[in-house]
Amino acid sequence: MMDDTVAFDWDGYASTFSDDAIILPTEGKLFHVKGQKSLSEWTSGLMTGVERLDISYDINGVGGDGRCAYLYSISKEKVKLAGNDETLDLGEAKSLVVLEKQSDDAWKIKLQIWNK
Repeated sequence: MMDDTVAFDWDGYASTFSDDAIILPTEGKLFHVKGQKSLSEWTSGLMTGVERLDISYDINGVGGDGRCAYLYSISKEKVKLAGNDETLDLGEAKSLVVLEKQSDDAWKIKLQIWNK
């Protein structure tokens, strides 16, 4: 998921989510995924005009029971907006991802929450 995010590969990013995932973004509205195409389009719209300069993340917790799992991480990101040479430091963001084992034994994100 992080490699796809860093590369702005929104189709690849969307493929890591279940078709009915729920996303709770920072200062945003709850987003109900309705298929991976809806997530790819939504994410790409959020990132229009953004150039990522740097991103780092640390995984601080992993756990689960074999059917569900969670991943807790902290990331830091710097970006530029189109037409602006100023670097924006987005600071530290915390993320909780809940994964669910699918019928084909693949793990997909069922819930993602992040904040500043």
